[in-house]
Amino acid sequence: MADTLTPEEFAARLRQAAAKGGFYKAMVAEFLAAALIMEGRAKVNAKARMGQPTGRLAASIVGVVREKPSNVEAAVGSGSDPARAPVIYARIQELGGEVRPKKGKYLAIPIGPARLPRGGAVFGTARLDPTPMAFVQSLKGQPLLVDSMTAEPRYLLRKLVRIKPKFYLRDAVADTAPELQTSLLGLLGRVLADADAQPAVA
Repeated sequence: MADTLTPEEFAARLRQAAAKGGFYKAMVAEFLAAALIMEGRAKVNAKARMGQPTGRLAASIVGVVREKPSNVEAAVGSGSDPARAPVIYARIQELGGEVRPKKGKYLAIPIGPARLPRGGAVFGTARLDPTPMAFVQSLKGQPLLVDSMTAEPRYLLRKLVRIKPKFYLRDAVADTAPELQTSLLGLLGRVLADADAQPAVA
């Protein structure tokens, strides 16, 4: 094979390879492999960066291949859980942001006996917690909901919570993109070498 190809020669060899039917399928297979690798890496990132994860976010992460008229894309996304309700915090955990109460004055953050070992509230929300509770403030002015019988704190009350970006998706894509590029270049080299060894298709 010549060391260099003119644009016309390059296009002719791609058409020749495509005429055999295997090039496009092989390219899609490379994108599918990359999508699955991105999915796996994003799941690892989410579990490692979420502190004490429940696993719902990681379970919602899916790698996909999108075939379009002009190109093929490998992508990874999160937040959709067919078996349960959507993971509504997937986007803010990726990009970061601020959380404010939609109703009432405070966000209730479970602590102590109201918090699950892997994160989240035992009863879902403070409103569903059957424990008799009282509103108090700590010596430093921190609003709390405490057990009215034992005075044990159950919820921190905040007017605003800032979430730092985790970039569990972005970093998975960034880590996989160079590998996909290398794989595609290798595939292209093999295809062109094969086309160069065969008679041209009219």
